[in-house]
Amino acid sequence: MQNTRVDLSNACAVLGAWDRKFNLDSRGAVLFREWITRYPYTDTYLGQGLFKTPFDPLAPAATPRGLADANTALDKLAEATQLLTAAGIPLDVALGEHQVGHRSNRVIPVHGGNRHEGIANLQVAASRYHSPTETPIFTGRDDYIGDSESLSSSGYNVVHGSSFIMTLNFTDAGPSAEAILSYSQSGDPASAHFADQTPLYKDKIWRKILFTPTDIAEHTLSKTVLRSAP
Repeated sequence: MQNTRVDLSNACAVLGAWDRKFNLDSRGAVLFREWITRYPYTDTYLGQGLFKTPFDPLAPAATPRGLADANTALDKLAEATQLLTAAGIPLDVALGEHQVGHRSNRVIPVHGGNRHEGIANLQVAASRYHSPTETPIFTGRDDYIGDSESLSSSGYNVVHGSSFIMTLNFTDAGPSAEAILSYSQSGDPASAHFADQTPLYKDKIWRKILFTPTDIAEHTLSKTVLRSAP
């Protein structure tokens, strides 16, 4: 980037209009990711070198804040802008157009962030060579674009992250809970449950956890009784 001038007006406009989420339709998330991942992970995880005001446990909602070095931030934004532009990717591309999960030969757009971005809904991408959920295993070329840490020629291919997700409410009538398995129920590609919940995760649809004897009996698919030998 030395001695190279880059017009950042469009990039700044995209980040300014971004909803600051990592939903499928979030525009600006890809640009932000390619910017923030140019900092060392310790800078984003611990705040070293990135923030002007570090995290203060006495002011958790207001810290960390501010950029320690605005010029460095602009340089990294220029690099991210050049990377996406050279790859023919619009700066305001929706995250769901590039971030996907794989279940055998099925490709499913998924929401979520990676460990650099401070997103609790973790979906970490890697090369498709490292995806254990594709059958057959991907054997084509899947080079990372430029010097990106996670954006490959086939997008952000999610290989691990949020898996079993549950909400629980203790009510007067007993526990009430919902859950989802982002990677689906079964690891067997031949199973009907190999890709049963990933589409639900994509659409943010929870499934009810069956807790009461009545609910369990109503939804029982099969029953096996084990008895000791006489």
